[in-house]
Amino acid sequence: MDETGLILSIALGLLAAFFSYRMFKNLKDIREEDQAYAPPLDASVDEKVTYYKKILYISLIVFPSLSIIVILDLNSLESGEAATVRTWALVAFIYEQFGYWAAILAAPVLGVLVVAGLLRTIRLLRSENKA
Repeated sequence: MDETGLILSIALGLLAAFFSYRMFKNLKDIREEDQAYAPPLDASVDEKVTYYKKILYISLIVFPSLSIIVILDLNSLESGEAATVRTWALVAFIYEQFGYWAAILAAPVLGVLVVAGLLRTIRLLRSENKA
C-alpha cells in the first residue's frame, strides 16, 4: 500500500471510530422501545408487520444481487480469467471446503431461508392480530 492509501485508510478508520463512539454515547439516551434494530417493543401488530415487510423487500433485492456477484466472481475464478477474487468470507469457506456448486448455491439458499422466515413471522403476526 502506498503512502496516500495508508493515510486515507487511517483517516477513514478514525472517522468510523468517531461515529461509532458518538452513536455508542447516544445509545444510552434512547429508550429501549425506540431503538431501530427491531420493531419497537410497544409497537402495534400492524407496525411490526410493516417493519418485517420492509426487511422482506430489502431481502428480495439483496440476496439475488449477492448471488449474481458471487456467481460472476466464482465463474471468473473457475475460468482462469482471475487468479484470485475477493468474495464473502462464508462463500470462500464453502468454496474451499465443498467446491464450486456449494459456494454458488450458498447465497440463494440463505436468501430463501431468510425470506421464508420473514414470511412465517408476518403470517404469525397477522394470525395473532386476528385472534
